[in-house]
Amino acid sequence: MARTAPSRAGCTEITQTPRAEFVRRLGELYEAAGNPSLRQLAAAAQRHVVSPRGTRVAGPVSAQRISDWKAGRTLPARFETFTPVLLELVSGTRRRRSATAADLLDVKLWKRLWLDAQPLKAGRAVTVTTSPFPGSAPYTRDNAAVFTGRQNAIRELLTLLHTAADAADPKRVIALVGAAGVGKTSLIEAGLVPALENSQTLKWQIRTVSLNDITAHDMSDVIADSKRLDVRPESTTLLIIDGFEVYFSPTLKEATRDSMRRFLTAATKTAVVLISLRPDWTCISKACPLLADTLTHRSYLLEAMEPNELRAAITEPARLRGVTIESGLEELLLAAVVGSPTRRSYLSFRASNLAILSMTMSALWPEREGTRLTVAGYQRIGGIEGVLHRAADTVWDSLSLSQRPHAMRLILSLVSCREGADDTRRRVARDELDRTLTGTTGAITALRQLMRARVITATENEVFLSHDLMLTWPRLVAWLDGQQSSLSIAG
Repeated sequence: MARTAPSRAGCTEITQTPRAEFVRRLGELYEAAGNPSLRQLAAAAQRHVVSPRGTRVAGPVSAQRISDWKAGRTLPARFETFTPVLLELVSGTRRRRSATAADLLDVKLWKRLWLDAQPLKAGRAVTVTTSPFPGSAPYTRDNAAVFTGRQNAIRELLTLLHTAADAADPKRVIALVGAAGVGKTSLIEAGLVPALENSQTLKWQIRTVSLNDITAHDMSDVIADSKRLDVRPESTTLLIIDGFEVYFSPTLKEATRDSMRRFLTAATKTAVVLISLRPDWTCISKACPLLADTLTHRSYLLEAMEPNELRAAITEPARLRGVTIESGLEELLLAAVVGSPTRRSYLSFRASNLAILSMTMSALWPEREGTRLTVAGYQRIGGIEGVLHRAADTVWDSLSLSQRPHAMRLILSLVSCREGADDTRRRVARDELDRTLTGTTGAITALRQLMRARVITATENEVFLSHDLMLTWPRLVAWLDGQQSSLSIAG
């Protein structure tokens, strides 16, 4: 069966937000410096925190804070706080003599990147050039004003948290459960936390710990930093642990897992605790009675957005920036992202719809005509197909030569090919995938990067390509044609 890939002529490159550019460049510098552990970097950075007279001028930067900067969850509030970490990464890159762009070592350039990435301050005019869509990254507290479509989920989580605040431990733990890509981090950061901060019934003191991009090696550092909860008698303390599924990682040392379990139990003495995790780990939570009880009695399942919620996620952020949507574009976007509700796969393949929509709107934003997003602009970026293909190309280019064969086999395993029929997405059971990846570091790393780029989605039981349009990705088309040619020769 012949396969054709759409022409990419005329497609424009994805324009990143200044914040995303800062995070991307920081990731490049971190890799060039040899990917030091968070603890090592935090400790080494302290030698740069001195005045000309040799006296210390700032407190230590924690491993958790560096992790937040690296993942883009927060930005350094002051450039002076970021500078010691930056200088240590630059020094590490020079020591390793890494082949990297010279501008990554330029402190003045980093100052410009940091300034450009700063969120808008209160009272500062919002310009139409400021994109409200974060692309493939989660929404953050800086995006709270334009985060829409999740009002019901916010309201129900608030009810659970207020109930937990009046309960005795251990019934003060709440679980937010949802598939990868469904928007758990966005809901917490851009929806729930701002709502709690504006609560008229309770005053909340909020501490967030994100484990989403933490390796098992760095986990003990993060736990140590998190134990210092700021408990105030006049407020209710809330500890949010995002990405708690790392607790179940097979590479996590049992001593670290036990420390996390004891830390979680102890935290309920003084705080309400909200954990978020993917549903694929909930079935093995029986090893921790507190988690098992929480998931049974005090959990909230975050489902994929319904079409009316996605419609709000398209129109409201644009409207709040003073930008209108050309007639027909909204329907075009929804049809491309969601597909037909009559299709058998409609409900089961939609976990990443919000992320894919945000990626598309972020790419579409620079193509607006005056204060209007248009169908012509959507066509110039190649539609959702073009956006997904460029995202796949970007993540492929970022993989090492040793990781690429694993990524290729993984992606090919997610396609079902039948003679005389169109190729379709194939759902691979998690246990089947886990057996394939066991002990293969390169494959696990490739899977994580493909998931982060929204090329692949993981749910409770299965892994699959995030959208049907990935089936026309030119690289995948070439792989499949190569497979067919080999079979024809063998036959």
